[in-house]
Amino acid sequence: MSMNENRYGIIAELKIQDGKMEEVIKLAQGHFERQLDGREPNATGAAILKPLADEPNMLRFWEQWKTKEDYDAHAAPNDNLKVFFEGAGPHLDGAPNLIVSPMEHFEKQATPGQKYGILVEVAVKDGKMEDFMELAREHFQRQLDGREENATLASISVPTDEHPNTLRFFEQWKSQADYDPAHTESENLKVFFGAAESLMDDVSLKQFDMQHFTFDS
Repeated sequence: MSMNENRYGIIAELKIQDGKMEEVIKLAQGHFERQLDGREPNATGAAILKPLADEPNMLRFWEQWKTKEDYDAHAAPNDNLKVFFEGAGPHLDGAPNLIVSPMEHFEKQATPGQKYGILVEVAVKDGKMEDFMELAREHFQRQLDGREENATLASISVPTDEHPNTLRFFEQWKSQADYDPAHTESENLKVFFGAAESLMDDVSLKQFDMQHFTFDS
């Protein structure tokens, strides 16, 4: 049984200095364990997206809370975020890039541990965002209704005022094989692209090994 809710969150990009990636990942693991241990009661989940071979110094996070107010309390910053930046700040190569937005969240069962997933960025044609959003909602409802057995969750980052035609998806499965070929060759994905392709100007996709953190992890 899947659920979908309105939430709020970020996609963060951190450029790490040479030779410091492992240290920063360890600091991030501790940060998210604290973030999801109850001291931020309305934090709902987070993931560390491991660096890609062609971007070895780029670390990405996906983080989510129930509301904007919960995120604002985190970003104030709270003590946990202060601790993270005190440790990781000297190892960053510039300021983090944050994409902050409301999220539409779809979930079957999120569990902590090693997962596999994708970040997708879609440039939607002018005037077609609402149509595209509805197709995406239907797609993720099918993806998480049980027909993809090992799909765990997905979220839509709602377009911002600065980029009203840009939509981002975060999608997760238990393993790489659950994504490819199980998802990439699925009837559900064929149905989505068949309906949505004409509404898109461009699409980019990155695949990641990731570590997921949940409230009860």
